[in-house]
Amino acid sequence: MRRHDIDTIRTAALVLLIIYHAACSFMPWGNSIGFITNKESLEIYAPMGFLNIWRIPILFVVSGMAFRFAYERRTRKELLKDRFVRIYIPYVFGTFTFGSIPIGIYTHYAEGKFIWFPNQSHLWFLNNIWVYSLATIIVLKIFSYFPIEIPNILSRLLHYRFGLCAFVLPFVIEAYVFRYNIYSLYVLSLHGWILGLICFVTGYIWICNQTLFFTLAKNNVFIFLSIATIMYANRLQNELTIANTLISIESFCWIVGIFGIAAKYLNKYSNWLVYLKETVFPVYIFHLPLQQAVAYFLFPLPIDAIYKLLLLIVLVSLVSILFFELLKRVAFVRPLIGLKPM
Repeated sequence: MRRHDIDTIRTAALVLLIIYHAACSFMPWGNSIGFITNKESLEIYAPMGFLNIWRIPILFVVSGMAFRFAYERRTRKELLKDRFVRIYIPYVFGTFTFGSIPIGIYTHYAEGKFIWFPNQSHLWFLNNIWVYSLATIIVLKIFSYFPIEIPNILSRLLHYRFGLCAFVLPFVIEAYVFRYNIYSLYVLSLHGWILGLICFVTGYIWICNQTLFFTLAKNNVFIFLSIATIMYANRLQNELTIANTLISIESFCWIVGIFGIAAKYLNKYSNWLVYLKETVFPVYIFHLPLQQAVAYFLFPLPIDAIYKLLLLIVLVSLVSILFFELLKRVAFVRPLIGLKPM
């Protein structure tokens, strides 16, 4: 039975990433990572700090869950082919197109010349998911020689009191061992690779006992969200700088709390969800060059920064959806933007 709550979380996480990227154009550090930035910045550190610690980890958790669902329906060979087509092909194609074009637009805006080179840009996490998927297939092949399925054994932790809380330990250990100055620095960092793997494996294990996991998440949603909110308030008082071990606990609580809310209220069919879950991934793939192009012409205009941000989000979303509607009708393009072949 398909879990619509997981589809909703995946869709919402990618939408939030698109909005987050738009907000990066209004941060003073935006141009240091290749965003065309508005001269007038916006004081949006609080919401950015709120999203930063769980927006990417929850995507990796969902990816691990999706992998487990796919593993139950396919052979390892079929699963490898599916992951290659649905994840790695869009990643490689995007590295030479939708990932590299934003850099060219930025250099033309900043230096007056269009510079192109292959760049994974905002698609970096697709490579992580592909590597995690490949590694998991190899590990599962090795596990197949044992009389017991190890992920199922780990999922039995959920049967114990506070067993769900035990899954926070790898998050805390990773944060303590690597001690990055910025916890949310996931891109091209060992911290990002290890944390992503932990999230992926955690999602996989939770789905090994999905009924119990979602029951626990629903029943304890208030507790997890309360802890996360208190810890976030503490971060705000400390200007968002606090020990990474504490941030990892807060991140974990937000993730479990979000799954609890989704399981309680969003696990139901919706025509909108059917459309959005197909649309959001391709839109995410090509939204960034469109954002840079819109910013190129929008930012010099004499408009307040907050209105520019809203216009940027709306225009990029509308144009991206238009692109999606056009490209999804072209058979050879569909696999390149993460869609199933016709």
